[in-house]
Amino acid sequence: MNITINHRFIDVKVFVQQGSSEVNPVIFLVPLIDEGVTLSDCNFFVSVVDGQGYDKIPLSFTEEDDTLQVKWNIESRTTAVEGNHPFQLVAENLKQEVVWLTNTSHVIV
Repeated sequence: MNITINHRFIDVKVFVQQGSSEVNPVIFLVPLIDEGVTLSDCNFFVSVVDGQGYDKIPLSFTEEDDTLQVKWNIESRTTAVEGNHPFQLVAENLKQEVVWLTNTSHVIV
């Protein structure tokens, strides 16, 4: 699933089967620079609240022209408990300060 992010808004519901692991990856297409922040200089995470609590999952990305492709392989720790689990895509600078994030979307298990 590819999700293009414009102005940090993603109105997305990702549906997965309970207990599934490494489901089809979710690819976020993010601008290289957004509101003066060079995102290629950041570390990306998915911040998700699921049935087991809060999880901050590091993500890798590739750069292509003026877009970053940030990849999230949803793991079984996110799908272990049935329900509606809110998540955000977050970028942190090297000081581990959040400098960019999306609006909240949901993984529905």
